[in-house]
Amino acid sequence: MHIVLATDDNFVQHCTVAILSILQHNKAVHFHILTEGLNQENSDYMSGLVDSTDSQLTIHVVPSDIVHYFPMSSLASNHISLATYYRLFITSLLPAEINKVIYLDCDMVIRGSLDELWNVDLSEYALGAVYQFFEWSDHNDCWNRLQIPREAGYFNAGCLLMNLDYLRRVNFQQLAVDYIHANQKRIISHDQDVLNALFHDQTKALDCRWNYLSLFLSDRLKPSDFPERCHYVEEKREPGFEPVIIHFVSKPKPWHYGCKNPYVSEYYHYLRQTKWRDFQPHFSWKVYMTNVLIPSVKLFVKRLDFLGITDKRHLKQVRKQYME
Repeated sequence: MHIVLATDDNFVQHCTVAILSILQHNKAVHFHILTEGLNQENSDYMSGLVDSTDSQLTIHVVPSDIVHYFPMSSLASNHISLATYYRLFITSLLPAEINKVIYLDCDMVIRGSLDELWNVDLSEYALGAVYQFFEWSDHNDCWNRLQIPREAGYFNAGCLLMNLDYLRRVNFQQLAVDYIHANQKRIISHDQDVLNALFHDQTKALDCRWNYLSLFLSDRLKPSDFPERCHYVEEKREPGFEPVIIHFVSKPKPWHYGCKNPYVSEYYHYLRQTKWRDFQPHFSWKVYMTNVLIPSVKLFVKRLDFLGITDKRHLKQVRKQYME
């Protein structure tokens, strides 16, 4: 089983947590770390953790100028590192004999075996992924911006099953680079947008347990919130359902103060087994404003808009009706 993660020294703490959680439940994994360069201490530390098991770790150094020339829209999400672009170069960075990989973001905890995910038949697809709900995609104007039909849906690229044979056959790396240059003003979510634009009709829908996003914590989701081929609501209702890959996609994340995700303790379970065992998130007004308060206000305004009461005149009418 080949698993790919991308990191730098700023995110290596979280990458290590993800690796340890994988090792807890999986055997004989070959980890591939994509990076522009880790310092020697971090590189040796991660390698040492894996070398003490039946798994192995290979570090693939991405040339320092390979992504920095990519033009970026001012609308690009500020929480996404340029390291996320590294996966666009997997087909050339990894040996040609590797025909399939699981790509994982580092802000994840793995809670079980990945064998079933690894064995998903992807022969007719470029990718396998879990899809966002329509409300998120509508809000981000994915359909007009990326010229994707709404019924195709928009997937989250945090966990990808990647058919490298397929991707090499269509010259994926060059397709991606060409798309970025031609559509720089359309890109908000970096390579996730690129992957959706290129492969929206060549991606297999995976079960939500393989990329359990924060949105799946809601009990208000309906089947109509997702593309027809996604059965996430029904999946969650199955007896004994347990997510396998927890993706801390929303802020605040476990290492931020105020994270309320019910799986946050599992992140710290593995963190306590690392050299960062003494880490504690600290309160900061700046971080609190960015990760908690501002998103809460935006959500409140969004709900008002959904109810049709964001117009100032309408707000005055509501206040007069219910408060006077």
